Amino acid sequence: MLQHDAESAVARYLTAADRLLPGKITGFYVVGSAALGAWRPGRRDIDLIAVVDGGIGDREARRLRGHWRDRAEKSLSRRPPSKPLVPAHRVAVNRVLGPPRLHCTIATGQVITKESAAEYALDTFAARWHPLIRTALAHRTGEPEPGDSPEPGELPRMAGEFILELIADANRP
Repeated sequence: MLQHDAESAVARYLTAADRLLPGKITGFYVVGSAALGAWRPGRRDIDLIAVVDGGIGDREARRLRGHWRDRAEKSLSRRPPSKPLVPAHRVAVNRVLGPPRLHCTIATGQVITKESAAEYALDTFAARWHPLIRTALAHRTGEPEPGDSPEPGELPRMAGEFILELIADANRP
């Protein structure tokens, strides 16, 4: 049985997935810590697997890229996204490791953890992103932030720029 907060979040994700891929989702499964009753709000994300009917074509792929691009561009705005009691820089840091995880799957076919996505991103993307990636990894694992962590006010902009660069790179043949 899912925790109430997790159940609400899963319902929101499914609604978003149905909007992005109308009529394509045939299965939606909660896996990982949430499925095992170990999910912690604000500390862990919820891992989901969506099963799609007939695969994803160019149109659906464009829609998904647009979703991530919109999230990145909001981070670049004067009022980056925040959540009740969660400042914008924390929201931004929480979004940094998902896109490299997806990039790795696109590039290699492998499905990896967000911790592994940090290592992948450090190996794959320019050194200018490394402080952001290391900060996101420290936040995820509960370790102290590294000495080269960007200032909190810079994190939303940096996260947005990083995600846009990943989208552009994933679009290259």
